[in-house]
Amino acid sequence: MDNFKLKNWIVDVKSRQLRAQGQELRTTELPKLVMDVLIYFTQHPGEVVNNEQLAKALLPDVEKAEDEVAQAVQKLVDVFGDTTADNQVIEPLGDRGYRLVATPQPVIRSTDSPSPVTATSFALKNKKKHGAKHAYGSLGLVVLVAFFGLIIGFVGLSIYKQTPVYSSNVNSGAKQRGDVSLLAVLPFRNISGDNTFNYISDGLTEEIINSLSNRTSTDIIASTTSFNYANKINNTFRIGRALNATYVLTGNVKRSKDRLKITVHLTSTIQQTTIWTHTYERQYEDLVAIKSAIVFDVTKQLNLPGKKPAKIANRIGQGNIEAYDAYMQGLDHSKQITASSLKKAVQLFQQAINKDSQFAQAYVGLADTLLLQMRHGFLPQQGAANMAKQALDKALQISPNLAHAYASYGLLRANTGQQLAAIVLYQKAIKLKPNDAAAQLGLGILRHNRLELNQAKKVLSRALKLDPEQPSVNRYVGLNLLAMGELENGIKYLTQSIDSTSETVDIELELARWYNHYGKRDKTNQWAKVAYGKAPEHHLAAIAMAFGASDKTSMHHWLEKARMLDPDEQVNFLPNVNLFYYQGDSDSLSQYVNRILFTDAGQLDTSKPVLWQLWAGIGKINEQDYQQAVRLLEIALIHYKAPTSSPLEQLQLVNQLAFAYSKLSDNDNMTKQLGRSKDIQRHLLSHGVRTPFLVAHMVAYYTLMGEQNKAEQLLQNARLRGWNLNRYITSNPIFELLPSRASYIGV
Repeated sequence: MDNFKLKNWIVDVKSRQLRAQGQELRTTELPKLVMDVLIYFTQHPGEVVNNEQLAKALLPDVEKAEDEVAQAVQKLVDVFGDTTADNQVIEPLGDRGYRLVATPQPVIRSTDSPSPVTATSFALKNKKKHGAKHAYGSLGLVVLVAFFGLIIGFVGLSIYKQTPVYSSNVNSGAKQRGDVSLLAVLPFRNISGDNTFNYISDGLTEEIINSLSNRTSTDIIASTTSFNYANKINNTFRIGRALNATYVLTGNVKRSKDRLKITVHLTSTIQQTTIWTHTYERQYEDLVAIKSAIVFDVTKQLNLPGKKPAKIANRIGQGNIEAYDAYMQGLDHSKQITASSLKKAVQLFQQAINKDSQFAQAYVGLADTLLLQMRHGFLPQQGAANMAKQALDKALQISPNLAHAYASYGLLRANTGQQLAAIVLYQKAIKLKPNDAAAQLGLGILRHNRLELNQAKKVLSRALKLDPEQPSVNRYVGLNLLAMGELENGIKYLTQSIDSTSETVDIELELARWYNHYGKRDKTNQWAKVAYGKAPEHHLAAIAMAFGASDKTSMHHWLEKARMLDPDEQVNFLPNVNLFYYQGDSDSLSQYVNRILFTDAGQLDTSKPVLWQLWAGIGKINEQDYQQAVRLLEIALIHYKAPTSSPLEQLQLVNQLAFAYSKLSDNDNMTKQLGRSKDIQRHLLSHGVRTPFLVAHMVAYYTLMGEQNKAEQLLQNARLRGWNLNRYITSNPIFELLPSRASYIGV
């Protein structure tokens, strides 16, 4: 069968086309391997299929076949869309693999006489056509699947659809309880008269937020934003409006010996009145039961839409108050981010586990703390990663539907360089818990780093709504917008991510770098001075001052200072070569590259990162040694997989290589590299990338192609947007071929 349906998608096997039903313009042509993977899934419906199984079936003789099929599956997941949607086709299952959850159906042409074709017969035909080993297991199972598929088709409605824009605005027209766009739970206050009990009120707040997020599909403000108001709760209505929350929950906690008294208040931001108050007074050992009662009562008061409860129980310490108490103390210590506090948190989480070996959340808390220790250098990466993995495996063994565990697993995979695995895990967490801000942020960061900007924008906008005052959310929202060509909006969010209490200046450096990227000299200088004034002994502040330098002498001074403050070449390489290059200081660039990338015998040190080898080739172009430049750039090109591996770097690489070949009058190889350049440009533009760097290299491409009119039009458009491309035009030898180059110098 050449055509079949999967939910709202039509698959044309012969032409490898995938089309959204009723939306003929949304058509995607799938690479052969991706289509083969999809066909394999249709031959194993409902089964869990992993990368090893796919590799053995589809690429038995190919090295690194699992990597190839992993990318193919991720392509399918990306094309079919967000895993939280009701029309999900492929379900990621973390390390276990994937599962086809849609039932393949034949496409019947309108001119044909409709005849009943079962999913079983479809699978058997598919099996015969593609030589598969398996079709559907049993007719009874197929009938059951088809029956439930029909039911879901009738009752399934999209829960969440919105235009992916960066806005925290919500519908302020709530007229009755139940119309809740966003709920904020502010930190409960400890009124016991003993600050040692603060961990109870803080832990209870966090647990209520987590429980409400797990229980309802309504959006809940994340605890990282909520706790920003720990000492500012003097006007609940004002805070609610600032967060765009329609309702706000506050509370007081009083512990007296073994008794616990908790009073909660639910207020309406729109009506500006308290709509419900209740006091819970019981023994301290009943804390978990009180927390559950609060969550149940709030859900009932607001008529919050519920979620289907997980079949797998997650006891969260209910059998042992000592375990739950140690767990909450662990949460408290883990927030302090010091070597001693994190060490103490590990001990407390382990204590909770010792008291209750089935306490799933305690294992996740332990894993999160180990990852924090790894991130801040308090534990070796490999050891911390292995211990965190063991804890998360245990948590998921106890509670396979624990979204927090999948999100933490995603962070673990991301921190150990396993991006595709991390993406799958974050998607699983979001499917289980769509209002999980941490998972949305983690997925957004990975999408952004892969320059999948449109997809990143969608999930980061969700993270921004749920956690609007989280610095990391604002940072990546800003960086995402800047990479999409939105300078003012990007700078706004990036500025909001600055931590005035921190001595780090990485955000200030980003601001100086991006203003420099857009050719805004005054703003570059302004933020460079802010960074240096905040942390004069930090190497990043010195690099920021180098970005703001107005002459080569000053730039060299600040780069040398940065090297003195942190002599690690891994830290200093990229700022050095970029600044030498874009200042037009080709002599310094060549000297620097030759010094650190070549041996005394003049051989390239191939142990250095691929990006460094790219710059070795660029250095040789500046020396007009085009034969050597071609050799070095071709070595670098071997390590880049078009067009998804560092596409901006690869675009620079193939354009430089095309230019070097043009200088050697090798038109065939020049044309080959220009073809690659065009493919990379399409890839970047389709993912929303719009930066001066990309525009400059598109101008270079059209210049090499001899299409001067298109190159001039791009330059004119950039000028109209206020982008100054002078730094690219004066530094890149390719622009020597542009007839009007001189008219842009100094613009």
